[in-house]
Amino acid sequence: MKINLSCPVELWHFKLPSEAYPVVRLNLFNLSDKAVTSIQAALLSFDSEGNQFMRQVERVGGLEGAPRSAFEVMIAMEDGHLAHYMDFIIEKVWFEDGTVWRRGTGEMSEYKPNRMDPSRQLDLLRQMAGADAMGYPSDQGAVWVCLCGRPNAASATSCVRCERDKHEQFTKFNKAAIETLIYRRDSEMEEKALAARLEAGRMQEEREAREKRRKKRIRNSLLALFILALLAGGTYATITYGIPAYNYYQAEQLLGNRQYDLAKEKYLALGDYRQSLEMAREADYQKAASFLQNGNVTAIKSAEDLYLALEDYKDSAQRYQAAHYSRAELVLKNGDYGQAISMFTALGAFRDSAARAQRAQYDWARLLMEEMDYPAAREKLLALGDYEDAASLAEDCLYLPAVAHLGNKEYAQAEALLLQLPAHQAAQLKLQEVYYGWGDMLFLAQQFEDAAKKFLSAGDYLDAFRRASECLYEPALVLFEEKQYEKAKGYFDQILAYRDSQMMSQQASFHLGKQAAEAGLWQTAKERLAEAPDVQDAVPLLKEVNYKLAETALAASQYAEAASLFDEAGDFDDAKDKAQQAWFDGGIAMMNARDYAAAAKLFERIPDYKTAGEELVRARYNMAISLLEKAEYADAIAAFGALGDYEQTKDYLDKAAYQLAILSLENKEYEEAAERFLKLGDYMDASKRYQEAQHARALAALNAGDLNAAIDLLSGIRAYGNADELYVSAVYQQAAAEEAAGNLGQAAKLYALIPSHQDAQEKSEANFKSYYETAYQAAKEAQKARNYEAVVEALSGLDMTTTGENYADIKDIYEDAVYRYADELYADKKPYEALKYYRMILDYKDVSTRKITRVPYQLIGKWESTKGVILEFRDDGTCLFDGKEMYYYARQYLLQLGDRPDEINISYSIVYQRDNALTIQHAKTKAMYKCTRVE
Repeated sequence: MKINLSCPVELWHFKLPSEAYPVVRLNLFNLSDKAVTSIQAALLSFDSEGNQFMRQVERVGGLEGAPRSAFEVMIAMEDGHLAHYMDFIIEKVWFEDGTVWRRGTGEMSEYKPNRMDPSRQLDLLRQMAGADAMGYPSDQGAVWVCLCGRPNAASATSCVRCERDKHEQFTKFNKAAIETLIYRRDSEMEEKALAARLEAGRMQEEREAREKRRKKRIRNSLLALFILALLAGGTYATITYGIPAYNYYQAEQLLGNRQYDLAKEKYLALGDYRQSLEMAREADYQKAASFLQNGNVTAIKSAEDLYLALEDYKDSAQRYQAAHYSRAELVLKNGDYGQAISMFTALGAFRDSAARAQRAQYDWARLLMEEMDYPAAREKLLALGDYEDAASLAEDCLYLPAVAHLGNKEYAQAEALLLQLPAHQAAQLKLQEVYYGWGDMLFLAQQFEDAAKKFLSAGDYLDAFRRASECLYEPALVLFEEKQYEKAKGYFDQILAYRDSQMMSQQASFHLGKQAAEAGLWQTAKERLAEAPDVQDAVPLLKEVNYKLAETALAASQYAEAASLFDEAGDFDDAKDKAQQAWFDGGIAMMNARDYAAAAKLFERIPDYKTAGEELVRARYNMAISLLEKAEYADAIAAFGALGDYEQTKDYLDKAAYQLAILSLENKEYEEAAERFLKLGDYMDASKRYQEAQHARALAALNAGDLNAAIDLLSGIRAYGNADELYVSAVYQQAAAEEAAGNLGQAAKLYALIPSHQDAQEKSEANFKSYYETAYQAAKEAQKARNYEAVVEALSGLDMTTTGENYADIKDIYEDAVYRYADELYADKKPYEALKYYRMILDYKDVSTRKITRVPYQLIGKWESTKGVILEFRDDGTCLFDGKEMYYYARQYLLQLGDRPDEINISYSIVYQRDNALTIQHAKTKAMYKCTRVE
C-alpha cells in the first residue's frame, strides 16, 4: 500500500456508494494540533479489472476537524456505485489559522499493513499495549508501522497518530516479547498441571498400597496353618522360588498400570532374577515415552534424560535425537532463538537440523532488525554467509540505521556506517547527502573550512561545489590580504573552477616564490614560481632564479644541470653564453671521463659553439671505437657509418663488419654472414668466407631436399671446394624430377645447364622437342593460314626464355601473332578486347608508341567536369557516366554510349582531348562537359 506521510489528515474507514445512496462516507482523523476547516480530495474509481474509469475532485468546507480527533466527510458521486474499488487522495488541507497544506509530487511511500488476524497473540498484545493495537510494530526501511497500524517516517521517534514511543514499541511489544510471555504462561500452567497429576498419582499409589497390605495380611493368616504344616519340607522351595516369582509378577502389574518408578524399584530389588534388570530399563523406556506424549518442554526434557541414560537400549539413541529435535522446535516456537540454534546445531546431521539452525539464525536476525538492534542482527547475518538474502540484509543493518542517523542529523554516525558499504549504490548516494547536510550544519556554525571539506566530499550532490566554494573563497581572500599566502593557496586550490580562484592561487604562489627568492631559497622559489605560469611578474623573476641555481650547479661542476638552468634563464643577463659554455665544459668533462656517448649528447646541443663541432665528431669516433672494443659490432657499424671518412673510420668500419660477419658464421647464421661478407668485397679473406657461408647454406638446402635453392646457391661458387660436384648433381636430380612431373620445358632447361654430364645433352634436346614440337607445328600451320588467334592459343603458356636452337624463332612467331590478332580486333571495332593483347607485348614494334595511344585508350580513366559530373571509362568497354552504368565506344572525334553492348547509339563529339583534359558535347542537346583527369 502507499501513503503520503506528510499529509496531516489520514483516512481511517470509508463506505462505497450504492445506487440507492450514491454518497461516499469517509471517516478521517486529524493528526495535527490545529483544527481542520476544509479539505480538497481526489476520488479515483476502478473497475473489476483494475482500470481507472473516473476521477472526481471535490473540496469540502465547513468542517470541524478538532486537533487529534476523528471527523466524518460525505461526498456525493455520480456513477460511484459502478466502482469495484476506490482510491482516496487528499490534495489540500485548510486549517482554522489560515494555513494550507498542499500535496507535493513523488511523496508517496510504500508500506505493508501489520494488521493481525484474531488470535491469542493479538488479544495479549492489546492487553499489554492497548485496545487500539492492530499488530506488531514493523520496521520497513523507509517507514516503520506502529502498533496502531499507522505508517511513520523512518526518522520519526514516535507515532504521529497514537504518539507511542518507537523504541519502546520495538523492544517491549515485538513478536518475540509476546511469544515469550505466552510461552512463560503456558509453561507455568503445564508445570502446575504436571505437579497436580504427579500428586494425584502419588495418592492413588498410597491407596493401592494400603489395600494391598490389607489383602496381604488376610492371605498370610489363611496360609499360616498350611505354612506351619509344610514348614519342615517346603521351606527351602518357598524361599527359593515362590517369593521372587511373586515379586516379579507384582512388578509386571505395576508396569502395566504405568507405575513406572514402583515397577523399576521392584525389578531392581529382584537383582538378576529372570529379566529383572532388562525390565527395569524397560520401565524407564516406557516412562520416557509417556513424557513425550505430554508434549511440553519440561516433559520432553525428562524424556531426553531417560533416553540418554538408557544409551543403547532398543532405539533409545534415535528417540533421544527425535525428542531433542521436538524440544528445539518448541523452544524456537517460544522465541528462544539462541537455545534453539544451539539445540539444532548439537543434533548435527539429524533430519534437517542444520537447515533449521540456519533458518532460526536468519529469523532471529530479522527479529533483531525489527527491534532495531542492528549490530547484533548484522553479526548473525554475516555468519550466515550466502544464505538466502542474508548478505543484502547485513548491508541493510548498516544502511537503515545510517538513514535514521541522517534523519536525526547525526552525520558522523551515518558516515561511519555508510563508509562500510562502498559497493552499495544507494548508500553512496546517501553518503553524499550526509556530507551535504553535515557541511550545511558546519556552515551555520561558521566552521567554513570544515564545511567546505564536507561539501566537496558530497561530489555532484545538488549545489555542493558552489556551497564549498562559498565556504572557502571569501576566507581565502581575507588570508591573501593578510599575506598568509600558503593557507590562502590551499583554499583556492580546492575551488579552482570557482570565479578567479585559479588566478588567485597562482598569485599566492608568486608571492611565496618571491619571498623564497628574497630569502635566497632559490629551489623553493623556482618550485613556487613554476606554479604561476599566468602571472606576468613571475616570468622575469623565474629567469633570475634559474640563473642563480645555474651558478650554484656550475660551481659544483654539475655542467648539464647548470646548462639546462641557464637555458631556462633565457635572456636574463649573459645566461645564453653561459649555457653554451656549460654544455661545452660538460662535454669536455665527459670526454675526460671516457663517457663518449654522454659527451656527444652534450656537444650535439651546441654544434656551432667554438670547437664543439670538432669535439662532437671526436666523441662519436671514440664512442664507435669503444663499441668495437666491447664487441658491440652492430652498434659500432652504425656509429662508424655516420662518421664518413673521418680519420681511420673506413678501416674500423670494415673491421667491425668483418667481425660481425664472423660472429654470424660462428652462430650458423649463414644467410646474414654471406650478405655481410659479400659487402666487404676483397677485405681480408671476406670473399673466401662468403663462399664458405654460401656452401653451408647449399648443404642445408640439400639436406632439406630443396634442390632449387641449392642450385641457386651453388651456381655462384662452383670453384669452391666440391661446390661444382654438388651443383651438377643437384641440377641433374632436379631436371629428372621435373621430367617425371611432366614439366618438360623446365627439365630441358636444367639439362642444358650441364651438357657434358652423363646424358644431359640428349635429355635436354629430347625434352625441348617434346615440350615445344606439338605447339610449334600447330602455330606454324595457323601462321600459314593467317589464323593469328590460333597461333596465340597454341603458344600461350610456353616458356620462351630458353628454347634451344631448333625453336629459337618461337618467341618472334608468338609476338607477331599477338600483334596481328590485336589489330584484327581493333579493326573489328573491338578496341578493348584488342587492348588486352597489346598489353601482352608492350615492347613489340610500335605498340607503346602508337597502338595504345589511340583515342579509345586515351579516354580510359576517371574524369570530373567543371560542374562536378564524374565520368569513368574502363578498359573493358564499360563506363560510369554521371552516376549511370553504360557501355562505350570511341574513335576519332566521336564517343558513343549505350545501355547494352549491342546498342551503343548515344553520340557525343570529342571537342578537345589531351592527356589530362577532355571536352565532349552531346550531339543533340549540345550539352558540354569540360573535364579534367582525376585518376
